[in-house]
Amino acid sequence: MSKPCRLLTLSLVLVACGDDATESATQSSSASTASTTEPGTSDATTTGSSETDETSDASDPGTTAGTTVDPSTTEGTTEGTTEDPTDTTGEPAEVCHGYAAAASGWSLPSPSVPFGEDLLDRPAGTTSYPCGDDTYVAYSLLDLVGDGQPDLVFTDACDEAGVGTTEWRVYENTGTGFAKSATSWPVPAPSVPFGEDLMDRPSSTTSYPCGDDTYIAYSLLDLSGNGRPDLVFTDACDETGVGTGEWRVYENTGTGFSKSATAWTLPSPSVPFGDDLLDRPSSTTSYPCGDDTYVAYSLMDLTGEGRPSLVFTDACDEAGLGTTEWRIYAPVCEPI
Repeated sequence: MSKPCRLLTLSLVLVACGDDATESATQSSSASTASTTEPGTSDATTTGSSETDETSDASDPGTTAGTTVDPSTTEGTTEGTTEDPTDTTGEPAEVCHGYAAAASGWSLPSPSVPFGEDLLDRPAGTTSYPCGDDTYVAYSLLDLVGDGQPDLVFTDACDEAGVGTTEWRVYENTGTGFAKSATSWPVPAPSVPFGEDLMDRPSSTTSYPCGDDTYIAYSLLDLSGNGRPDLVFTDACDETGVGTGEWRVYENTGTGFSKSATAWTLPSPSVPFGDDLLDRPSSTTSYPCGDDTYVAYSLMDLTGEGRPSLVFTDACDEAGLGTTEWRIYAPVCEPI
């Protein structure tokens, strides 16, 4: 087998030397084996036929038996095809059908709070325990940085200085557990008439009474679609405009929430309801209209673009709404 290979190598050199050697190179190639492997390609790349087109350029070092091989894609390539691990139909590349027979460990930190060893045994949306002196410890599992992995976030720590007022304590998800030490996540100080415990127990919609039949409410919502939840105030003790014409958004910077808020403009739906309609959004917000009918809306990403729209699914029995259609208020975005 080694002699034909040396002969083919010699013929290629002759071709490169001049036009007079072309005929000799062609004859030598015809006399060699019908299927050859180009020295510059991997073993996984082979020719498919012993019959080659006479017009194929035998002098091209990237060509073997009429098939052009890209040297950058030779590894793992056979018959000119390349395996693509992704599913072009958009369907998941794998299907899950149960849990593993054996468990793996997930390491937990030891927060410096005056609480017993059962602190982390029942996480929920927001887990809260009394510390014994009218104070609380509270934590949540939140993906604040937008990497798809929920972190362990302490939003209150038995009134430990700063926690729940100026910062949260974040134990980062490492992929095999939570970090042993926490990093600080700055939270803003909204200009609302409320005590220092305002930011200590976030949920899908956190609401506190302001004392005069008004409320302050906020949520963690990814309105911009960048994968990171922002701190969104949807009511502010009836501060002008908040919950009626706009929401106040404290942007998630990746290391904390911005100190100042930006306005998120709201529509004025044509429904017979007061000006507090949009002040407490949840998975589905519903209010009675007064005559056994309701107005209902949700924040949903119906188009799959990553940004939630404001979707009205009922409007006090307005014709068609909730029967033949929903009303969608899409987010308004501009290039940066």
